[in-house]
Amino acid sequence: MSRSSTSASDPAGSGGWGRLGRLGLILLALLLGLELIFRTPLTRGLQPYADLLWYDVYLATYNRDLQQGARHDVWLTGSSYMMTGLSPAIVQQELESAGLSLTVQNYGLNQMQNLEVMGEVFDRWLFELDQPDAFVLAVAGGNFGITPRETQPIITSTLERMLIFPASLEDRVGGFLYQNSALVHYGILLRYVLDPRDVAERGYFMNQALPQGGFVDLVDRVYAPDNCNLTEIDDPAAVDARLAMPGFGTYWADLEIPLREMESFIAVVQRRGIPLAMVIIPDQACAIGGYYGSYANYDAMFIEPLQERFEAHGLPVLDLDLPFRAAVPAAEQPNFYANHNHPNHDGAMLFSRWTGEWLADWLSETGGDS
Repeated sequence: MSRSSTSASDPAGSGGWGRLGRLGLILLALLLGLELIFRTPLTRGLQPYADLLWYDVYLATYNRDLQQGARHDVWLTGSSYMMTGLSPAIVQQELESAGLSLTVQNYGLNQMQNLEVMGEVFDRWLFELDQPDAFVLAVAGGNFGITPRETQPIITSTLERMLIFPASLEDRVGGFLYQNSALVHYGILLRYVLDPRDVAERGYFMNQALPQGGFVDLVDRVYAPDNCNLTEIDDPAAVDARLAMPGFGTYWADLEIPLREMESFIAVVQRRGIPLAMVIIPDQACAIGGYYGSYANYDAMFIEPLQERFEAHGLPVLDLDLPFRAAVPAAEQPNFYANHNHPNHDGAMLFSRWTGEWLADWLSETGGDS
């Protein structure tokens, strides 16, 4: 067989494979060179852009503070109802007044009504950075309606999908490279820096110090409800009229599902041996009338099933509905809310003070006082 026929049957030939090998080595050297460049001090200023990837601006701050060694004894968590309802500074003041030298922080997760997903975020991420000496999970009516069943944005957000909720091999490989390769890390960041969506808002939070964590102080905002002059929320005639409204009650079609989601979060905390207390952020009378028709229905349909689950797990519970109803007439309750469900500044000060007083007693009993 001639040399020419061999060459024709092997187009690449030994020379072709050699060229491919050299090109491969050149490409590898180029990638290694870029990797080294992105590991130099010149690129450290780019790091804050990582905050652009988090689905929520508060998460980047929590991540930064905990990685830098921030340490708090008591963590308050929950969705936006807790974030607007409990000031860690006021809670800590009440603990100090009771002689407890403990630091408190609000680690709320905004737009996350689904308690099971919230528990997974803590289990897979926040508790890996640090664990508190005591944990307070605050829930509200909105965590148990239909909305929490909808897709949670954290599950589809790029960085969280790679690092917290990997759903595929691609996610896992991407997460590994993001954490271990400066080239891949900054390549992904560059993609998002060049995308103008939400950059201004997220950029504001990049280097912001948030001493109260996720607490949102809704100052000068008072709920002005329409057709909600409740002087006697359990008045039978008014209750019947509300119950007869079209579509009434559909928001609370199945309480069992969100109760199980809450229990999955409880299991996360208890599995790690962290003392856990529950706080119920109250709904104001207008919301209760609109969702349940009356206090009596609210208690029977929501509070009592919730309390039964807490008792089954041996958990201490502060139901803020009780002191709120006792102290504030139904018609005046909107003054303590910024909208239908979220407490405003005055509501947060009230709920934080009561929570701090109650936590001081609980922590003293459990020995968490140092």
